[in-house]
Amino acid sequence: MTQRLCDLPIGAKVKDINTAYYGRPIEWKIIGKNHPGYPKNSVTLLSDKILCLKAIDAKESGGDSNRQKYGNNRYMYSNMRQWLNSDKEDWYEPQHEYDNPPSSEYLYQNYNPYDKEAGFLTNFSSEFKTHILPTTLDTSIPIVDGIGFDRVVDKVFILSNTEIGAEGEDVLEGASFLELSGSDGKKAYPTPEAVANSNYKPTGLVIDEPWGWWLRTRFTNNAYTLWGASSSGYSFYGDVYKGVRGVRPALNLPQEALVSDEPDVDGCYKIYFTTITGTDENLGGLENPPTKEYIISNENFTSLPVTIKLDGNIIESFNATIGQTYTLNLTDVWNTLSYGTHVVTVECNEAKRAWTFIKLLRSTNDKIKNIVLALQELQTINQKAELRQALINKGVDALESDSVIELINKLNNMELGKKWASGAMLSSSVPLNFRTPTGASRNCWYLEVIGLDFNPSIVIAICENSPEIGIVANINAPKKDDNILIIAIDDAYILEGVAFLDQGGFRIPVHNTNSTTYRGVSFQWVAYE
Repeated sequence: MTQRLCDLPIGAKVKDINTAYYGRPIEWKIIGKNHPGYPKNSVTLLSDKILCLKAIDAKESGGDSNRQKYGNNRYMYSNMRQWLNSDKEDWYEPQHEYDNPPSSEYLYQNYNPYDKEAGFLTNFSSEFKTHILPTTLDTSIPIVDGIGFDRVVDKVFILSNTEIGAEGEDVLEGASFLELSGSDGKKAYPTPEAVANSNYKPTGLVIDEPWGWWLRTRFTNNAYTLWGASSSGYSFYGDVYKGVRGVRPALNLPQEALVSDEPDVDGCYKIYFTTITGTDENLGGLENPPTKEYIISNENFTSLPVTIKLDGNIIESFNATIGQTYTLNLTDVWNTLSYGTHVVTVECNEAKRAWTFIKLLRSTNDKIKNIVLALQELQTINQKAELRQALINKGVDALESDSVIELINKLNNMELGKKWASGAMLSSSVPLNFRTPTGASRNCWYLEVIGLDFNPSIVIAICENSPEIGIVANINAPKKDDNILIIAIDDAYILEGVAFLDQGGFRIPVHNTNSTTYRGVSFQWVAYE
């Protein structure tokens, strides 16, 4: 028997026996589900132990004098980020003109070089790598490089100060994980392999004592230092070229991935990945139904339920035998299918395969086909151009190469007017840290809605207990040169950090935590596209 990954509690451990580092299967701890800012329907995993000791970045060959001595603390350009996300044996590529690999000569006292070590993802099974969800991360730019945030999209990453609930910087880089709150939640122990493979061997580096581990948050007013979690569970900061601190990678998996019902002798639930052979493809123009072969794989099952969808609508469901070859068959629906672009998907648990195609006119007689095609286009150039321009004006992606039928299909699929949604909900019982226009931050109760079928541009919320109290959130500044985007009950906030007004939903503050009056109380809200 199995269960879904998302059915396990926070703090549970999982592993894929075919994904190992230094020969030991990596044990992952569940630290979040549908975490704010992370992929939808995801579960966040953090390595339960410190996997290795490594530097974040090597000394540089030019530029800032401190970075030439101690390395670069801008995470976007770091050796560590590149290594974590590579599945190549020879992974290093310079990220800027002064970049150097993490080889002995560029690291503190030659400790733990990894320029000759294969990329971290080479240790993963192909199934695990396929299922990792790309995650968007915001990281504060070191003050020597300017102000603001670098936004990167990575499969594997290290956490930020904000995400582990650490103090030390007045910047917001994501949202905190409750699992890592408090000093005990931050303590981590090295694996036996991490100790054995380190050429830095102080007396305190042993498997039954906590050790410090790196975070991606830059240290204030500094070009070469990052924060970390210390062996005592508090904050430390260190020079990034020192390969003496631990690495705990994090990543996100689909919540529908299956795991065992019971943990193994290591206290870990085994992950059973489902895969569908082939790749997502654009099949181009077709006069006849497409035929594609595929095989469902999962090492723990003999059969699994499969759903076939055409343009998002279910057309077939059945139990597929694991390892058996199946052929996609759209014959029964082909004659009723409109000309134009369509997408057919095969879905099984967390796995999905998609094929896109354009249904073309079918005729065995080229002359007849050409005549009918000409009749289909029998409108003046101006008329077709006017139709295309009208669609473009409504925000539809109408191409000059589109046929009249394709333009008409796009017209039929248009949704006229702006979308909106409304509802009632309770404000949060746990606060998050929101940023004010002056750069300060405050813990606030908040409202969060996800799963809308549009991206709202404005949200209005009213407290039911105090109707005169309201919040307005606007994707655009209320007036020119004004960056106040959220006007909450007690203050003004901006759409940075944990606040958002996109991604099919919103998260907005309602009041700071100086008052508990607005904790867990009912609000009416309306969101407009």
